[in-house]
Amino acid sequence: MPSDKEIVYSSVSKCRVEADTAGVIQTQGILRIVPQTRWSTEHFHPDLCVASNAICCQFQARARESLAVAFSPRAGYAKIVYEACFGDEGNMRTTLRRGRNMVKIAPSRVCEENSWVSYWTCLVIEEVIEEENEEIHNKEAENREAAETTNEDFADKDGIEITKVKEQEDTPGTTNKTRKKYNNRFYIGIGDVPGKDCIGILQDKLHGGRGDDDELPFRYVGFSNRAVRDRQAPAPLQIRNVRLSSMAEELATVLESLSATNKLCVNDVDEETKALLEEYEEQCQKARARAEKFGLPYKEPPSFLPWSQQRRLRANPKAGFHTGLDLSNPDEKAKQDARRKRFGTALDEMEKSDDVTLEKKTIPIEQAWDKENFARGQRLDPPPTLWKVPRPDTSAIHPSEGFIREKVEPPRLTPEKIHIFSIDWAAFKQIRTDDIMAFFSIYGPSYVEWLGDLSCNVLFQDRFSAARALENLSQEIPSPPPDTLEASRRYVHTMSDEDMVDPPTDLGAMGWRLCKSMLRKISTDRHGQRGTTARLLMRPATSLDILLERPKSWPKPPPGFSPKRVLGPSSDFPRTSNHRRKRENEKARSANPPSTESLLSGSLSATRPGFSVEELELERAAKRQKASTEAES
Repeated sequence: MPSDKEIVYSSVSKCRVEADTAGVIQTQGILRIVPQTRWSTEHFHPDLCVASNAICCQFQARARESLAVAFSPRAGYAKIVYEACFGDEGNMRTTLRRGRNMVKIAPSRVCEENSWVSYWTCLVIEEVIEEENEEIHNKEAENREAAETTNEDFADKDGIEITKVKEQEDTPGTTNKTRKKYNNRFYIGIGDVPGKDCIGILQDKLHGGRGDDDELPFRYVGFSNRAVRDRQAPAPLQIRNVRLSSMAEELATVLESLSATNKLCVNDVDEETKALLEEYEEQCQKARARAEKFGLPYKEPPSFLPWSQQRRLRANPKAGFHTGLDLSNPDEKAKQDARRKRFGTALDEMEKSDDVTLEKKTIPIEQAWDKENFARGQRLDPPPTLWKVPRPDTSAIHPSEGFIREKVEPPRLTPEKIHIFSIDWAAFKQIRTDDIMAFFSIYGPSYVEWLGDLSCNVLFQDRFSAARALENLSQEIPSPPPDTLEASRRYVHTMSDEDMVDPPTDLGAMGWRLCKSMLRKISTDRHGQRGTTARLLMRPATSLDILLERPKSWPKPPPGFSPKRVLGPSSDFPRTSNHRRKRENEKARSANPPSTESLLSGSLSATRPGFSVEELELERAAKRQKASTEAES
C-alpha cells in the first residue's frame, strides 16, 4: 500500500474570489489520495486557506467509500477539527463529527467509484459574547460579619429576633466576566450548488478560552481517505476542481433556514427504497417532535435498510464489464448473429476457470435433487405467485372470512439479484465472498448479501448482467421432475435411520436452475482449503430474500466439516476414526492370514466370506470347462 506522503497538491493556485483569497485546484489537476490511518500534515495544503468565519468548499471526487473532508484552524489536524466522512461504514452512512460530538445520518451510497460526483461543505462560525456574574466569596468579609454579629441584637415585643442589616459594601463582592462562545454550524451536501440537496447538519458550540482563541477561526481544508477499515482491499480516491472561498451573505442566509434532506444516493432509487425512506423520515419527525416536547436530546431512529443490505452494500473493486443491454432481446440477438457471421467469432466466450482441466464437465441435471430431504428444510423457495410455472390453485387463495388481515405488499422479483443455494453444506461453509465474486467475475457483480451458511444473494449493476450470468452459468431444470431420480434415493440420513425419501420437489416450476459447473474455492485461508467445490442452485431473487436483522446464533457445522482439508459434494458426512477402524477390521476378516494354507491346494483360495468349498469347486470346474471349449474351437 502506498504511504500517505504520496499525496501531492501540485495544481493548487491562488485567485481572487469576491475580494477574498481562495485556493483552487484546476480541472486538469487530479489528486490521488491513498487510504490513511490518521490525519497528518500531508493532507492539508497551505494554499487551500481562507481566513474567514464563513467558509465554503466545493469539489468533485471519485471514491468507493470513506471520502473525508476536514476544516482545521491550522495546516494539520487539531482537536477541534470539523470532519465529514461521505460514504462511511462501507458507503452506508455519512458521518459528521467534531471531537466527541458526532452525527450519523442515513443517506447511503453517496460515493461513486466510476463517475465524478460533486460535493459541497460549509462551515459557519458565529461568535457570541455573554456576560456572566460570578460571586467572589471573601473569607475576610465573612469573618468580619460573624464578629460584628454580637449580643447587641435585640428582639421586639413579639420575641422576633431582628439582626442588623449589613451594608452593601460588606457583602461578598461580585464581578462581571465576559466569556466568548461560538455557535458553529457545519453543513454538507451533494451537487454543484451549495445550499441545495443538503444531507447533513452538525450544530456545535465551542467555548473560547486559553488555547482555543489562538486556533480560531478555521482556515484550512484537508482531504483524506478513511477506507482502511474495509474488509476489501482499500481503494484510493480521486479529487478535482477543489474551490475554497469565503461564504457570501446570500448563501449564509440560505443555510440558516436549511434542513437536512435524506438524499439517499447519487443514482435514482427504486420504489421500495423510496417507500422505506419516507417511512424513515416520518419516524425522524416524530422523534424530533417528542424530543422538543419533553425537553430531551434528539436521538436518530435506527437505519431503515435491512441488515443483510447494510452488511455488504459496497462496490466491487474488480467489477467486470457490464453491457447495459438486454441480450435476450430479438434485435440484440440479430445484431450478435450478424456480428458473428461478419467476424467469425464464437457466440459465447470461454469462461475464466481456476481448474487445471481445459474444459469443465457439466453437472448431470439429476443432481439437483441430491440430498433433497435435507435441502428442502434449508432452501428458501420463492412464493407460489412468482413461480415460473404457477400452480393451478394460486389464484384461489383468499383470506378467510371473518378475519381482517394486515395489508402487506405482495412479493416481487428483484431482477438485479441472483439468489443461490448450495446443496453441499460442509463444502459451502468454506466458501467466502471472494470465491463467489470470482465465480461471477466476468459478469460484473457488485456485492454479496449473505443470508446463512447455505444461501446468499449476488447483486449486479443492472438486470441485464444478472440475466446473462443466470443464463450462461446454469442450466434449466425440467418440470415435472424425471420419473427415476437416483440422486434423490442416494440421500444418506444423518439425523435418523428411517429409510424414507419424500417425492422430489418440482424445482423447475419454482424457477430454480442448476449450475453447470461447481463453485470452487480460489485460495487457502483460515476458513478452508483451495480446491474445495460445491454445487449450486440459483434463481432470480425476490423481495423476500433478505435478513431484517443480524442473526443472534449460528448453527453448528455439519459433521463432515473441516477447514484443514479439501471438501466436496460427499463431505457432509463424518469421517471419524471409528468408521475407519471398522472398515479396516472388516477388510481383515474378509481375507485369510498369510500363514493359513489354501483350502484348495493349487486352486482357488477361500478369500470371499460366505462361500463354501463345494461352491468354489463348482466354480473351478466351470472355468476349466470354459477353457477347454475355447481350446477346441
